[in-house]
Amino acid sequence: MGIDVSGILSVAQSEAVSERCETLRRAFEARALVLSYGTPGSKMEMEEVSRGYSQLLKQAPWWEGCAIFLEVKCTSRVGDSPEQYSIFDDIMDSSDTVAIRCEGPVSELDFHALVRCSDAAIFSFAPGGPMTAALEYFVCQPRGEKRPIVSDLNPIGYQVPGMIQYRQGDYDSIARTIDYTLQLPGGLWMGNPGTPRLEDYDVGIFNTAEWWAKAVLRDLMKNLLRGCRSAGTSDTDVRGSRSPEAFAGA
Repeated sequence: MGIDVSGILSVAQSEAVSERCETLRRAFEARALVLSYGTPGSKMEMEEVSRGYSQLLKQAPWWEGCAIFLEVKCTSRVGDSPEQYSIFDDIMDSSDTVAIRCEGPVSELDFHALVRCSDAAIFSFAPGGPMTAALEYFVCQPRGEKRPIVSDLNPIGYQVPGMIQYRQGDYDSIARTIDYTLQLPGGLWMGNPGTPRLEDYDVGIFNTAEWWAKAVLRDLMKNLLRGCRSAGTSDTDVRGSRSPEAFAGA
């Protein structure tokens, strides 16, 4: 999986994109931009991300007045045209709302402006299709301080270092991942709602208490079975029939 870095930079750093970034800053003022991007094939995962963001507003209500959720379903790569949908029409009309959902494909210029200005960007996965937008997000970051958010089932999370992962289908995990990413340094939003809890998030995938409880029980069962197996191995060793190494390799 690869991208045209020089081509992306030439567009992302263009005057047209910079002007769009200024428009975004004026529209959002001091609010954080949470971008959810996907293709038509990733509709289900995008819905999960949307519910995860709603969960974030319940868990951390201060974000409701400090952030805005922007859902973009696809990008047109044919350039701008008078008939093409412009995301800024929705932004200027709805900049004081909690969430904006784009109805049509945004232009490539609008997309690069969004990834340059977003404080948290979630890229949903569509099975069978390339997902290079997360790579473009890396390239478009002016200071390289932000990292893309992907699910633990997205293959790109294991191919490219630096991705922030959440557990797919887990709304609490999505909420905590967005919360963590918004509090990373840099980005459009420079406020400080609540108390940063970066020390609570020192794992690659943001799991819920329920997931950890199941994981602990699973490990306990493994250790119990291992103990029983070891006890049986010791008995056979005494009789000289098999060694522990042979038993483990059986």
